[in-house]
Parts: sequence; structure tokens; C-alpha cells
Amino acid sequence: MSSYLCSDATFKIIAVSANLSMHTLAMNIDEASANALELCMENHRGLRDRYRDPMPTDVTMSVTESEVYVISQLDPFAVIGAVNEYSYQACDSKEWKSSPARDICDAATYHATAKLKHRHGSKSNGWNSMSDKRLAELSSKAPQRLFG
Repeated sequence: MSSYLCSDATFKIIAVSANLSMHTLAMNIDEASANALELCMENHRGLRDRYRDPMPTDVTMSVTESEVYVISQLDPFAVIGAVNEYSYQACDSKEWKSSPARDICDAATYHATAKLKHRHGSKSNGWNSMSDKRLAELSSKAPQRLFG
């Protein structure tokens, strides 16, 4: 297994998706930017802990309104894919399991799976038991302290 630093786009997709509700684009841009920065720094901590890379001191991250709009239009599976990529890269951090970055990932996964469930909510719309099982598996990763 090798680790790498994810792209700014990956950090932003997760951060914005974690803050979006299914019914509104309203969100705090400053909070999304702070969450994207937290994701980036946790990824750096994973690289530090795995390879002894030095921690950067000059990282900034800014999410724009246009990025929020574009990200809000992404297919939920794209969001889940970004979370999976990121989680794999960040999990080498000693703090990962209790980190705010993991909570952000869990929130993005929760909102993406809720969006899928809303979109495909009834069996008459083609939602099958296999999909229900996968959603239940993904949704179970959302921490109870945030969504319980």
C-alpha cells in the first residue's frame, strides 16, 4: 500500500458534500473551506506518520460558490468514490479514527447515501434489495454522535 496526497478537488467534494442538505444549496462557504483544509491536513498527517514527511505550514484551501454549485450536482456515487479514495489515503494518520476529517467523511457519505435513497426510494422505481443492503452498509458508517 502506498499513500499520496489527494487533489484539492477531492478535499472540496467531500467538504461541500458533508455540509449540503438534500433540499438546499445554502451552506457556510467559510465552514466548507475550513473542512476542506482539515481534510488536506489529515491527509498530510497520514503521509507524515507513514513516510515521516514533514508537515506543511503554508497550506490554504478556499471553496467558492461556483464550486459548491458544481459539487452539489455530482452523482452521489462520485461523492462516495471521493470519500473512499480519501479515506484510504488518510487512514495512516495516528489520529484518523477520532479525527474531525473522519467525521467530515462520514457526513459526506451519509448525505450521499440519503440522496440515493431519496432518488430511488421505492421498489417501483427500480430500487432493489441489493441496493438497500449496500446503502445500509454505507449509512452504518455515519457516527451516531452526528446522526443518531
